[in-house]
Amino acid sequence: MMQRKIEMTYRTLSYLFALLLLSGCVAKTPTGPPKPKLDSTSFNFGRIPTNTVITHTYRLTNEGGDSVVIEKLRTHCGCTKAPLSDSVVGPGEMVPIELRFNARGYRGQTTKSASITYRFGEDIKTERLSFNATADTTTPAFQTGELGATPPIAEFTDSAKEVELWLTNRVATEREVVIVDYQSDRIKLPWKSKKIGPKETVKITIKRLVPAEGLVASITLEMSGRPNTRITIPVREYSAQSRPTVHTKPSSPKPVKPLTPWQM
Repeated sequence: MMQRKIEMTYRTLSYLFALLLLSGCVAKTPTGPPKPKLDSTSFNFGRIPTNTVITHTYRLTNEGGDSVVIEKLRTHCGCTKAPLSDSVVGPGEMVPIELRFNARGYRGQTTKSASITYRFGEDIKTERLSFNATADTTTPAFQTGELGATPPIAEFTDSAKEVELWLTNRVATEREVVIVDYQSDRIKLPWKSKKIGPKETVKITIKRLVPAEGLVASITLEMSGRPNTRITIPVREYSAQSRPTVHTKPSSPKPVKPLTPWQM
């Protein structure tokens, strides 16, 4: 009799434990009215190479129990495109809002924006999405400043699954380079942050996850705690019209020999 009670108790406890595990694994479905939320409304690309295309994705999440409908997504300049993957954000879902900026002909600092209008229940709301960038007109780009990148653009051919870039810390102290933003659905990076020694150059390997044809992505980096060092590296399909990209480690500057008396 006692043995049967122990077995029944064990089975009951096992059943309750399984229910607890199941309740913890199953995601709760949002309830109530639709509740739209943007992760951010502005972004800073920092310095970018001129005559290239860069991109950033804002995220619209619905934390409510009914759908949010995107009624309009309008850019305020022909240089900016906004491809929209879906206009309906279901309960608990997220829709990416991507803005692509073509910096052809731009010099120095610029700010661009777009407007997104969405309906949730009986309410309609319009928000402004903005970004700023500074076009580096030096050839090649990123040859000045604390953080350098060689080459300044990552280009993929159909046969190339990965490309290599070199990042340089130009200051005399160790710095940590942080990846601020990139498109993880298109490219893969080996690390999110990395310490680089004084005057040191390190390699970063970029792998593509999608076909090279029509590839548009970008990688935004900066030295930790130093937003003024931010740069954005465009990632694109190799074009025969562009100058071939040479993926080699930049050479260190040669020391300058002092002049001898007879040379002075």
